[in-house]
Amino acid sequence: MRFKRNGATIECLPAYKNLAIESLPWLELDKLQPQFEVVRTHPNQIVIRVPFEVHGQPERLYLKRYQFGDLRRRLKDALGRTRARGEWLAIHAVQALGIGVSPAVLFGVRQIGFLRRESFLATREVGGVVSADAIIGNACGSERRRAVRLLGRLVGTLHARGLFHDDLKAPHILATAGRLPENGVEGVVLLDLYRAVTGRRPTMRQRGVNLAQAWISIPGLTRADQARLLEGALEMSERPDKERRKLWRSMQRAVAVRQRRRAHSSLN
Repeated sequence: MRFKRNGATIECLPAYKNLAIESLPWLELDKLQPQFEVVRTHPNQIVIRVPFEVHGQPERLYLKRYQFGDLRRRLKDALGRTRARGEWLAIHAVQALGIGVSPAVLFGVRQIGFLRRESFLATREVGGVVSADAIIGNACGSERRRAVRLLGRLVGTLHARGLFHDDLKAPHILATAGRLPENGVEGVVLLDLYRAVTGRRPTMRQRGVNLAQAWISIPGLTRADQARLLEGALEMSERPDKERRKLWRSMQRAVAVRQRRRAHSSLN
C-alpha cells in the first residue's frame, strides 16, 4: 500500500503502516524512542534496530535512512533513484531468483530542500543465522579450507543465477544452518543489496570484484585461500579451464585496488 504522511511518500506492507506513522520524523537521533538501538551511523546513513509486533508476534526490524551525499548522489535522488528505492527493488528482484534476503517491508522518500531528499527502508531481521566470515573464522585446518572453497562456490552460484552484488563482503552473506551450503543457495541470506544487479551474467571484472570483496573481508586469509575461492567459483562455470586465468587476473586487480584504498584511508 502507498500513502503520504508528513511530507513523505511511503510504500509498505499493510501490517507495517503503524510503524511508518509512529516512526516519523524518521530516525532522528534526538527523538528516538528508548527501545530503538542505533546499529550504525554515517554522515549519509543511519541504521537502527527496533522491536515491533505484527499480528501479536514480536519482530525486530532494521530501519535505514539515507540522506544527501555528493552532488551526483543528490541528482540521482532528485530523479527518483534513491538508495532506499534501489534496495527495495533489488530485494524483490533477488527474491525472484530464489535467493534468500532480509525481507523489505517499507520504504519511502521525503523532500526536505532543493536537491535534498532523504529516503528510508525497513527490513525484517533474519534470526538464527551466522555470517560467512564467522563460519570461516571459527573453523580450523581442513574444515577452514573447505569453508573457503564453499564460499567461492556460493559466489559462483550467485553469478550463474545472474546476480552481481556490488558489496559482497563475507559479513553480508548469512547462513541459516550455521554453515555454507554444499550446492545451491539454500539457507543463504544476502544483505545490503542496494547496488545489486540482476538479469544477466556478471562480467569477468564483476566476478573478480566479488571474489576480491569476499577474500579481503575475512581476516587471516592467505593467497592460497584466494586460489581456493577461485576454484570454488569455477566449479559453477561452464568453461572453467578457459576462464581460470582471466578470472584470477581480474580478482588480483580488484584485490590490489582495495588494498590501495585501505592503505590510503589509513594514512588519512
